[in-house]
Amino acid sequence: MKTTILLIFGLLISISSFSQKHKGFTLVPRGSFNTQAQQKITVEDFWMSNEITNKEFREFYNQIKSSPNDSFEWIDITSIKNEGTGKAKVIKVAYSEIINKLMDESAWKSVFGEGDYFTNPKYDNYPVVGVTWDGARYYCNWRTKEENKKLKGKSNAIQMDYRIPTESEWEYALTFNDSKSNVGSKELHQVEKGDKNKLGLLNLNGNVSEWTSSAGSNDNLEYKVVKGSSWKSDSKGAQRELVLKSKGADYVGFRIVQSGRKNNND
Repeated sequence: MKTTILLIFGLLISISSFSQKHKGFTLVPRGSFNTQAQQKITVEDFWMSNEITNKEFREFYNQIKSSPNDSFEWIDITSIKNEGTGKAKVIKVAYSEIINKLMDESAWKSVFGEGDYFTNPKYDNYPVVGVTWDGARYYCNWRTKEENKKLKGKSNAIQMDYRIPTESEWEYALTFNDSKSNVGSKELHQVEKGDKNKLGLLNLNGNVSEWTSSAGSNDNLEYKVVKGSSWKSDSKGAQRELVLKSKGADYVGFRIVQSGRKNNND
């Protein structure tokens, strides 16, 4: 059954008023929708990017390769519950430990048959492919780290915290597609081209399929949910594909999100 948006009490403003932009991100307003299994899910508002480009990911990839002694450091909130110590665990990972886990370079060879899809500047604004789930996650960590360094010391600056969207967030954003943008394109094209949904997000169905942060099941966390059709696939946007998180495929890319909040960094 076709996914439908449930009306929310008090939502009296037209959807066009929510087409807000912030530094390349689009606000997806809080709302509810029915899944294909007719389960009602409510999603809090969040900011969503379009597909991450080769140029954006290449900046990250090159820095990881050129600075092997640098590292990521974050607090693992889940460790409070999992380890029963009452304290969160600090995770630190050196760049040298992850460089070989970010993407599968062989995936570039099957795109346009030239083998330089990721490295050639003429494809700068095309969606990155071949990225593993960990590669997408580490990109979020890196971008968070880099942008927060720039914000350090600024008054009223709100810290960035980028992440991969959950399956529910991704599917909810898809409900703003019209019938035209629910038909995915079988041609790989630049991120700024393609069908827009009612919020202004591009290519939620088509171009490349996209990683979500959601696992296929609680019993097997090594498989993550991929959503959307691609230049190689006719799958519908609401359908889910389970992909091994260490796999980099030539039809899978990603976009990133931030949890919604008032932002004073303009």
